[in-house]
Amino acid sequence: MEINWSDIPFFKNLALSQLEKIKTYLTPISFPKGKVVIEEGEIGDFMLILVQGQVRVLKNMILKEAALNLPFLKNTQKVLAVLDSSMYPIFGEIALLDNDLRSASVVTDTDSVFLKITRKDFLQLVSKEPDLALSIVLVLGQKIAQRLRQANEDIIKLTTALALVLGKDKN
Repeated sequence: MEINWSDIPFFKNLALSQLEKIKTYLTPISFPKGKVVIEEGEIGDFMLILVQGQVRVLKNMILKEAALNLPFLKNTQKVLAVLDSSMYPIFGEIALLDNDLRSASVVTDTDSVFLKITRKDFLQLVSKEPDLALSIVLVLGQKIAQRLRQANEDIIKLTTALALVLGKDKN
């Protein structure tokens, strides 16, 4: 499979020489249809860029502890997005910055190919290529800020809906 690296938005601000350097840190990895490639709640230590195929991003909508006490709830996961490789989406980027729990799951809808970079390799890149690392960290920061803004908007919608429902009970 041929990858047109300069088409990947994550690398859009990189010079050709920087792009050549980062290629050495990224490993192509394939998964069959139906494979969970990132599991919500697991410790993350790598980031993926989808370069071929289609995936679903899933999120548990109820805390696991609460779901255990509510056995009538069959499926507590919601599909947040269905994404294909046309936009080269990234997954698990926060794992490059910390070793915390994954916030969502990613499941392949088709046989899929990703570019993978581990946190260890990313930290090695940061120490060896600080200028390149700065460019990448800026893109990571933009992605994280974009997701934070969306999360804030979602919280406002949810609290508004909850206030409307609770307000109806008082009338």
